[in-house]
Amino acid sequence: MIKTINLKIILFFTLIIFSFIACNEDDGIYNKSGVYTVYSIDELEILLNKLPANTAGKPYTILLNINDLTGISLPVLKNTNKFINFDLSGSTITGIENRGFQNCYNITGVTLPDSITSIGECAFNGCTSIISVNIPNNVTSIGEMAFAVCYKLESINIPHGITIIENGVFQSCKSLTSINIPNNVTNIGDFALFGCVGLTSITIPNNVRNIGKGAFAVCTNLTGITIPNSVASIGEMAFSNCTNITSINIPNSVTYIGDTVFNECKNFYAINVDEDNAVYSSTNGVLYNKDKTTLLSYPQGKTDSVFPIPNSVTAIEYAAFARCTNLTSVILPNSIAGIGDQAFADCAALTNVTFQGTIPLDNFSYKDSFPGGLRDKFYKDDAENGTPGTYTREAGSMTWIKQ
Repeated sequence: MIKTINLKIILFFTLIIFSFIACNEDDGIYNKSGVYTVYSIDELEILLNKLPANTAGKPYTILLNINDLTGISLPVLKNTNKFINFDLSGSTITGIENRGFQNCYNITGVTLPDSITSIGECAFNGCTSIISVNIPNNVTSIGEMAFAVCYKLESINIPHGITIIENGVFQSCKSLTSINIPNNVTNIGDFALFGCVGLTSITIPNNVRNIGKGAFAVCTNLTGITIPNSVASIGEMAFSNCTNITSINIPNSVTYIGDTVFNECKNFYAINVDEDNAVYSSTNGVLYNKDKTTLLSYPQGKTDSVFPIPNSVTAIEYAAFARCTNLTSVILPNSIAGIGDQAFADCAALTNVTFQGTIPLDNFSYKDSFPGGLRDKFYKDDAENGTPGTYTREAGSMTWIKQ
């Protein structure tokens, strides 16, 4: 009787062990919480090939306990029918190599180990399903375009060891609603946050000296931004297409402002420059150089319909009045000696222009300086200097008539 009972017990535990083994034939260690653990890239590839399709709402969690991520960007990771949360917290890797997870469309989340100190260029570029990534405090370098086109990434915490927000690092992260920029950052790179339409506010730390080209362009829900008195350079198109920004203050530290910084900012009505700035100045929200001899930018959202350009101005810069849809009439004093490319481009309502003086042909750009053929009309009678006077056109017409 005792032997029979012992035999049944042995058979019972044998079946349990067999069942456990049978449930783990997929070369990944699986537990009841739905988590798999693998110890090599080869194991990971075998596991992913065997797992059935799932949804982004029910991703697999895979503990990737490895020491080397070389070759991680496998074709199977780009299969959009298998969604994965990667947990590397048990790994000892020190970095994510360039393009390590690039275009792995079905990764929904990544947990990085504390051993990580660097994230390479384009490391998670194009991971369009990724919602969250933790960046450990030991990380001191995040490469260019590292998280670009991560459309679903909602928030990111940048470690305090980061000093440069690299070019395009969060470009087109359109679901990003919050981001911290550490106090150690001195440079915000070109197109760093381009197209982050979910952001409504950003704090630029007091140590930032350079804001790169297009850095915040197409952040269409950004309602305001404060430029600290550490910034020396604002790159071209830095805030282009930030359609909800209404005004900005330029501190005395700024010595360079690129072209079309506020291009396509339809609600933008004022650029206010600190009076102690040595390079720039402003009057009624219009940006000039310090001595007001060059008109640099007329805010697109200004509601004035008529604008007499000050007599001090000798030059109108590239795209200075472009897309100013409320402007119907402009008066150019006889001090004007040069008009740049696209100076009044796409000013659809502009129907009345008065030239009080003449402008040398070589200094009057032929590249869409005004809507229609106004430049040619101005030079019609005098090919060398043009002829002063008032020129008008019917709304919607491209033909100007001298009055």
